[in-house]
Amino acid sequence: MYHLFKSLYLHATSKEEYSILVLGLDGAGKTTFLEQIKALYNAHHEPNLKTVPTVGQNVSLIDLPDCYLKVWDVGGQHSLRGLWQSYYSSAHAIVFVVDSTDIGDADVNKLTASSASSAAAGQEEEGRLGECKLVLEDVLENEETEGVPVLVLANKQDREDCVEVVKIKEGLVRKVFEGEKGSNVRDSRVLPMSALSGTGFTHGVASGDPYADSVILWTRASPIQGNVASNASVRGNVPLYNHGGVEVSTAPVCVEFKVARTADFADVESSGTAYTSSDVDYTVKVEAANLTAYTRYYYQFNICGSNNTSPLGRTKTTPAKTDYAAEVGIAVYSCANYPFGFFNAYGNPIRKDSVDYVVHLGDYIYEYAGNGDYGYGQAIDRVPRPEKVIYTLLDYRQRFATYREDLDLLLSHQNFPWIPVWDDHEVADNTHRDGEAELNNTEASFVSDGGVSVDQRKMNAVRAYFEWLPIRQVEMDDNLRVWRSFSFGSLFDLVMLDTRQYDRSITDLYWNTDYVHTISNDAGRTLMGSRQENWFYNQLSASANRGARRRVIGSQIVFSRVNESIALGNVNPLNYDAWDGYQANRNRTLSHLYQNKIGNNIMLAGDSHASWVSDLVWLDHANYSSETGAGSIGVEFGGSAVSSPCPWGQNITIDQANNYSDWLEAANPELHWNDLYYRGYYELRIGYDSANASFFGMPTIVTRNPYEISLANFTVISGENKLSRPISDGVAEAGSLKDGMVVQTTMTNNTETGMYFISHAGLEDI
Repeated sequence: MYHLFKSLYLHATSKEEYSILVLGLDGAGKTTFLEQIKALYNAHHEPNLKTVPTVGQNVSLIDLPDCYLKVWDVGGQHSLRGLWQSYYSSAHAIVFVVDSTDIGDADVNKLTASSASSAAAGQEEEGRLGECKLVLEDVLENEETEGVPVLVLANKQDREDCVEVVKIKEGLVRKVFEGEKGSNVRDSRVLPMSALSGTGFTHGVASGDPYADSVILWTRASPIQGNVASNASVRGNVPLYNHGGVEVSTAPVCVEFKVARTADFADVESSGTAYTSSDVDYTVKVEAANLTAYTRYYYQFNICGSNNTSPLGRTKTTPAKTDYAAEVGIAVYSCANYPFGFFNAYGNPIRKDSVDYVVHLGDYIYEYAGNGDYGYGQAIDRVPRPEKVIYTLLDYRQRFATYREDLDLLLSHQNFPWIPVWDDHEVADNTHRDGEAELNNTEASFVSDGGVSVDQRKMNAVRAYFEWLPIRQVEMDDNLRVWRSFSFGSLFDLVMLDTRQYDRSITDLYWNTDYVHTISNDAGRTLMGSRQENWFYNQLSASANRGARRRVIGSQIVFSRVNESIALGNVNPLNYDAWDGYQANRNRTLSHLYQNKIGNNIMLAGDSHASWVSDLVWLDHANYSSETGAGSIGVEFGGSAVSSPCPWGQNITIDQANNYSDWLEAANPELHWNDLYYRGYYELRIGYDSANASFFGMPTIVTRNPYEISLANFTVISGENKLSRPISDGVAEAGSLKDGMVVQTTMTNNTETGMYFISHAGLEDI
């Protein structure tokens, strides 16, 4: 009987055991990593950080609540690598450690540009990057590793001479995993690590919401494992942003920052200390104050009391309200969907050094699953995490973290101050005050969507947004407010609206289109809510009264009326999820501009995944001439998406897109140019005498590249309140141009070299 009970007890209390194989070149930090892991899960173990090269193997058993992990650290010297294959058959997972200081940017760039040319350069010139690539390929081509998950850890990310994780992923790991020996089935996940310090600036730096005397600085300082150089012990956090499985620490991480006009920080003008913790996902936001107006600055973070530094950032303050600024350059973006392509548009203004600031009109992230059924995700290794529709705070944090792995997005944040506002997909599709397209406050919706209410989901999304974006908290007692304004000297005022989340009446939810059509002109419908709407009109009047040359208005959705019926064959001709669904609200805005004679207005729009350029007109009241522009009160520039697909179909051809554009242009007298085909962005150069808008299209986004095509260029003369004629000098690259012609040249600029070439059609095919 004793033996029976003993057997039952052992069976009931037994745990599964999994073998983890830790590989990598000699000196990569495998043993130090193992020591820190042992300390993380054993409070009585003090890590031995003065390790010697492993000759043979080190074995440790990690006791987790649900299983045991047997970790095998195998020597990485050339003479020992032949032993690795004897461990493959029993391995449940492989961790491959890379020394990110033992490979140079030049080596990574060579691999990124051309693996063939790198191989031809020879082993000695490639250094250990080439050796690492060959070793990793050997691991993957072994039959016994087929199907075994592989995680790559980029070690020594605390060192100033390290290569950034995104470059290692693009230049090394993706080349191996997507090559013949990777069988095109492996996930090329790469995580940053510092086996010594345990803390990494895992997602670069960013700046935003610039004023004349201050700017918001952002970074993320995550304790990857072990203790950090602060006044508190940080334990219990697993790599990056995964808060599951291990209790998350609330102990603070100490971070210092400094700001100067030169990259060597010879004369620091602003500095300070901040603390972060898991409560805010280890993000850091500080206000660098007491700065000089309209001045370029450099900034950097470091872990307190250490030389563990962040990447070097660059930012710029705005001109003071009464200051004269000859010209200001702005890049305008919207709608970046990770599985649909690379965010090449973010990187091109950096390579051209063509703007001062970035305005983002929303859809910075998307909430969809993106697991291969949506976009090109699996084909181009851009499946966002988590691989499901996101609802919880952790979900939204993980999604932001995934997007911040895009190198061009990282570079844009690192080099330009951003002024962002959300659209709908930062929360969910077609959000309004009381719901969204796929979720509403009903019991059935609550049950079917995992027990998350509309309000809770919005709270989760908003919190993650404020954690991850360099945006000011406008009102401490109003967490949902992002509508705000900025002055750029006497040149212009920028007014950023929230036409999505704050207090918006019900919108088109796909099943209620006919109903929204019938109420679209109801005087009680609002995009903004009465509080924001009154603030908006006061901002417009105050800007005109102070003598600002222009008013630039950031609206997520297209303002102008767009009759789509001839192109779509719809019974209901308008997009009721845009201003067309809130016609009384639009009329109140136009009435305020016309009645108060407030001219020189530029509306900015995103959301539609297409480019629209229009005169700003109250069609029901103004005596508008499409030929001359008389009767207009300003202009509207609506931009295409960074990567989100064309609203007329993901695989639309340029000829099909141009045909649709012809129909749209003919049906809308104030619409002067429209393009549906290209993904891209536009740049504004705003001066006293004129404002110029240049639209750029990406020839392909299924690969990361520095290419762009100039699509069309527009001028607005101060005081004329209309697009200058002839529109775009009478010619455009694509779409449909009123009273002009479209000439497709595919003349493509390599923004990295400044050289031009003819790109071939169909680059999006994969």
